Amino acid sequence: MAKKTVFQDIDPGAVSYFNIEDERSYGIWMNSMCKEIGTVLGTESEIIYEKIQDLLDQETTNDLTKVKKAFVLPLCNVSADRIKTALKEHKIFVTNDYEQADCIITHNNYSEFFTHGESLKTTCSMFKLNNYYYCNSINALSKTIKYPILYDDRIKVNYPSYNQETESVPYDLYLITGLALNLAHKIDQGNMHVINVETVLGSSANKQILTPQLVSDLKAMMQTSEDRTMASSILPTIDFNQEPELLWELAQAIDNYSHHYTRNKDVNWWWEQADIYNLKHMNAEEAILHFEKDGKLNSKVFKYFEPICRQEISIHNREMYTFTVQVKPEYRKLLKTKDNNYIKLPDENTD
Repeated sequence: MAKKTVFQDIDPGAVSYFNIEDERSYGIWMNSMCKEIGTVLGTESEIIYEKIQDLLDQETTNDLTKVKKAFVLPLCNVSADRIKTALKEHKIFVTNDYEQADCIITHNNYSEFFTHGESLKTTCSMFKLNNYYYCNSINALSKTIKYPILYDDRIKVNYPSYNQETESVPYDLYLITGLALNLAHKIDQGNMHVINVETVLGSSANKQILTPQLVSDLKAMMQTSEDRTMASSILPTIDFNQEPELLWELAQAIDNYSHHYTRNKDVNWWWEQADIYNLKHMNAEEAILHFEKDGKLNSKVFKYFEPICRQEISIHNREMYTFTVQVKPEYRKLLKTKDNNYIKLPDENTD
């Protein structure tokens, strides 16, 4: 059974498989008390690092019927409970032992960039380092050290640099944990599938479509702490790929309340995926152009925004002129009715 950590034993066969010729092992402090050390593989090859990252990133299937046991990459930005619930609908069980899994649930948070001695996260699966040192002379652990220890801000608290012998590692260093290396090896050999967490949540039967009533209810819920808690269980279930005009309307009302959900992983994930912050700062015309670019602009969406756009028109020099407003020809097709006639909008005189 594999250990429940990213610091799995590094398989020499996987190192050879990926042709990591300049590999060198380094140690990372695993806790603030500096009593345990995890081992990672270091390389200067960005190409190899990105190849392994691509294997962990790229979905190999979106068919959930092909898998039975899933391993979730650490640091997922969706809660474990939500993932387990969504997978259970498809009779897929989550395991903490990657060796027992036939797929991984991937996301965007498992790797990170660190610079100038920042404290390294011991739950990251892959690291990009810039301007670090290593140390071989930490007295308290001199008997247990097998590899050079990467010297970060956590170590400095108990072992100041003036009392240690430190040396520079390559200025750009790429670190791969045993977990990342072994998973990439299994994936590249066709022994494990990769499924994105968005696919898992998108396949859930618990999703719901925005309606004007739901938008109204969520607006009201933001007014009190108790109701905001209720809203936190509703928001992650909303399908952000449908009803874009209502999502825009909701964004105008709720974005100012984002600070109430900083500790809620599921709401934060939905907020980011739904692009609430950017939608909040779009006027009606910008929203039309945005949804047109995304392929979501249809007659229904355009008819929602067009009256709002007219209200936002501002024209000066009215003392001498009158102005007529008309929808551009390329958008008039979106004003067609079911019987293929155009909705006749009166030319709007701005006086």
